[in-house]
Amino acid sequence: MSGLIASLLNNYQALNAQSQALDITGKNLANINNPGYARQRVVLGSLGSITMADGSTQSMGVTSMGLQQARDVLLDRQLQRDISQTAALAASQSGLQAAEAALGQQLNRLDDTGSVSSTTTSTGAGINENLSTFFSGFDALSLNPSDKGAQQLLIQKAQILTEKINTSDSRLAEVQSDLTEQVNADVVKVNDLITSIANLNTSIGRAENIKPDSAVDLRDQRQAQIEELAKYMDVSVADVAGTHGQVSLAAGGVTLINPTLVPQVTGLVTFAGSTFSGGAGPAALALTSGSLQACVDVRDGQVTDSRTDLKALADQLTASLNALSLNNTPGKNFFKVPPTSGLLEVEVTTATIQATTTGTSGGNEQSVLAANLANKIFSTGAGDEIDGTFSSHFSGMVASLGLDLSNTTNRLDDQTLNETLTRESRDSVSGVSQDEELANMLRFQRCYQASARFTNAIDGLLDLVVNRLGSF
Repeated sequence: MSGLIASLLNNYQALNAQSQALDITGKNLANINNPGYARQRVVLGSLGSITMADGSTQSMGVTSMGLQQARDVLLDRQLQRDISQTAALAASQSGLQAAEAALGQQLNRLDDTGSVSSTTTSTGAGINENLSTFFSGFDALSLNPSDKGAQQLLIQKAQILTEKINTSDSRLAEVQSDLTEQVNADVVKVNDLITSIANLNTSIGRAENIKPDSAVDLRDQRQAQIEELAKYMDVSVADVAGTHGQVSLAAGGVTLINPTLVPQVTGLVTFAGSTFSGGAGPAALALTSGSLQACVDVRDGQVTDSRTDLKALADQLTASLNALSLNNTPGKNFFKVPPTSGLLEVEVTTATIQATTTGTSGGNEQSVLAANLANKIFSTGAGDEIDGTFSSHFSGMVASLGLDLSNTTNRLDDQTLNETLTRESRDSVSGVSQDEELANMLRFQRCYQASARFTNAIDGLLDLVVNRLGSF
């Protein structure tokens, strides 16, 4: 009879183990569309065996030894790096697109010549086109210097060009401001993630101090937040021995989470103009990827360069036109120096513009000189503000920005493919397969049913021994 009772107890443990396996299979299926979930398995194991008084050996049955999570640490770390690089390129692309839109002109990427075309439609032209029409206004004035209509048209063209240049510079400044605001907002998100990861670290340590490798759901949450953090900055994660599953986290060579310290967060991330700091000290973060550094690089790189080039164009226009004494009012110029606001401001009027300085009726030598400036080649080596003509300088500025955007877009496409391949590789290890889980469900169900039938058989034998044996 003792053997029957032992068999009943062993079978109870088997029922419990198969039941847990069925529960985990259902949990896997429920998370089939959860990208942060890693497939779980119940580890079944034997409790061993014992030697009976008669010398026979009896199994102690099967039991659930714990949960096993399907994770590949190397793939997790590779995906973190890919996520960080993809986010950096996406942020760069977004900033460059905003800068190109602010200029109102773009590089024609569908044209083998790489021509510069206008993106504006409300006035029908961008800066490059308005430069051409502005100098053509001097051509018209030189043909009839005393024509009020030609004078008024020239002033109008000058004001339109001025507005275009000032508006583009203002929009580029707004792009810089927007990028700064984006970084400041993202730093808040980064610090929230760092704090949350540290809290999960602590929870994992407490749970696995009792039962190692048991906090699988908390590990999933931590990994998902680490990957979210990787979008903003390149992070490195390392297991820390003796901390029961906890990890340290560093960014830019600086440790931000250390599970051997209390509190774990050694210092939140701060942003001061163009540099990031964090950790103890704090220390400067040498970030190499992620959207935070990418936004700063575009803001202080291509966008700042575009504003510098635009100012050089405005300064050269001011110096060249003012040198021709086209304003007949003493102390006044064609362009005001310095402008009240922006990069350019027209100071000459139809009442003060002059095409000649000789006083000769019909004289046009100054307007001719002004018209010829359209084709003049300047040189910074000779003390000028720009190299080449006005048009080529601006076209080069737009082309440089357009090529940077084109290269970034191509790199982003390649990097997105790399991230997709890495993610698919990890999913092949950690992802949930519906077919596999359904097969497991059927297998565990059959095992549970077999154990239940065995339990019924033992129960019948016990009933026979206890209740009916004496009646024979």
